[in-house]
Amino acid sequence: MMDNRMMLTELHRAEQSQVAQEAACFERILKAQQEAEERRFQVMQAQQQATNQMFLQLMGTLASALNP
Repeated sequence: MMDNRMMLTELHRAEQSQVAQEAACFERILKAQQEAEERRFQVMQAQQQATNQMFLQLMGTLASALNP
């Protein structure tokens, strides 16, 4: 009876350890995905800023050309 209880205790510990490892792995995956998404957002934001600046320069050039 004691052997069965010890085996169950060890099995439970092993299962808890595996669950903890899986949770840690999942957290690392989520963090990596979030960091990748933040990098993509920063690139998109930089591209949008460059586009806006180019548009403003174009509008300034057009306004200068229309005002003699």
